[in-house]
Amino acid sequence: MFIKSLQITVFAFNYDKIKGEIVVENRREGEKIRLVNRDFDSDVRKLVNKSFRLEDRSSAVILKDSQGVVFVEGSGAAERVKIDSETVKILAFTIK
Repeated sequence: MFIKSLQITVFAFNYDKIKGEIVVENRREGEKIRLVNRDFDSDVRKLVNKSFRLEDRSSAVILKDSQGVVFVEGSGAAERVKIDSETVKILAFTIK
């Protein structure tokens, strides 16, 4: 009997800091994200290229709200939606 182990990663955001609706979209030229605990903006394209093989890049999960990118699979969440001591509501999701 063979059982394939699934790797599941759980992520969470401060729900109240999300602006508008969350959508999953492909990356767009020039998009930036300031990742948690970083004091600079990163180019989304470069983050995806670093984390994914060429043939897998189009399937990278990129979440956006009305203000821009809030999550890049393989890199993390935006500083502006991170959970902090004042967080009341959490949006959690998994990537399989």
